[in-house]
Amino acid sequence: MKQFIQKNQRRLVIFLLLVFFGHLGWRMWQYRVDFNTPWDADYWRQRYEQSQWIVSDSKQGIGDDALYAHAGWQYLHGTDPTLINPEVPPLGKYLIGLSLLVFKNMAAFGLLSFLLAFGAFFLVNRLFFPPVWALLPVVLLSLEKLFYQEIRAPFLDLLYLSFFLLTSYFFLKARKLSDHLLSGFFLGCFVATKFSLGGLLVVMTQVVYLIWQKRSRLIYWLASLLVSAGVFFLSYFKYLQNGHSLLDVLRVQKWIWHFYAISQAKSGPLAVFRLLLLNQWPVWWQAEPIKTKVWFWSWPVFLVIPFVSIIWLFRRRKKSLTQTERGLVFLTFWLLGYLIFLMFTPVWPRYLLLYFPPAFTSLFLLLKLKGGSQTKRKT
Repeated sequence: MKQFIQKNQRRLVIFLLLVFFGHLGWRMWQYRVDFNTPWDADYWRQRYEQSQWIVSDSKQGIGDDALYAHAGWQYLHGTDPTLINPEVPPLGKYLIGLSLLVFKNMAAFGLLSFLLAFGAFFLVNRLFFPPVWALLPVVLLSLEKLFYQEIRAPFLDLLYLSFFLLTSYFFLKARKLSDHLLSGFFLGCFVATKFSLGGLLVVMTQVVYLIWQKRSRLIYWLASLLVSAGVFFLSYFKYLQNGHSLLDVLRVQKWIWHFYAISQAKSGPLAVFRLLLLNQWPVWWQAEPIKTKVWFWSWPVFLVIPFVSIIWLFRRRKKSLTQTERGLVFLTFWLLGYLIFLMFTPVWPRYLLLYFPPAFTSLFLLLKLKGGSQTKRKT
């Protein structure tokens, strides 16, 4: 098998790329109505003004995708980001607004985010695998409905995933200051796209990783955090331009924290496990859980992966880790931390977009390590 792949690597790469782009093209054709619908700023402004965000008892609600699109368009035309949808940081919505300005279509942003996310996922996999094996999890994951359905609307989750993967890529490959600074830049973008608690989780994962492998990159890493903070504050440049201070930006984050803390949207600490294992999504607007259309039989397997990984790492812990083992350390602690985070968050299926790519890569890393250990035993 290994010799076959080595001899036919170029053909296999071309085949996998054809599968990826062929499937993507098919889905775009299925969603062609979304891609052919032009952006109408006046229509969505009126919809927003009549929605639940302005009229408390409105029966004409709008979804997050339309809200982000309207907000991004208004931001790009000079509106202070704390005046529309302030509970979500502004960077992703600025990029949605830019996409609307260029392509005049809401779905274009979803497609661009999809391509960016899977390009970043490939880069992460290339840290550990040759091209064919790096592409395989990319192609398999792209077939998941949870992912490809995101191309039809301007949600923030794929962009959020992209920034996480790019942060992880430059952090894991870091050998010099520029890698750390790029990691910090994308971490700042990550925090400036959705609620900043996710950024705190990334930082905690990086700390655990640095402690585990006992490497002294503290100065470079601290410099990267300064870059992250700079990018985050710059995303509020219009707010700062209106005479507010950096401390005011932090007060906005405190308000966001309070907004989510008092929210009535609660799903319980076991919700994420019920969703992954049983396709039971506990929601807060009805008593019975919902069966989602995006669930697949492989989901329970991916819930188990971080627990298998942590057992493997503790059993084989040693002073010097290989690149593969270092990658598994980082991804495992991210997966465990993210599961804990979701236990205290009102869970939506699309929140799992940040879970599955690291889980896929972790599975392939475990298979690689298992194969390597068996080879050593034979020799």
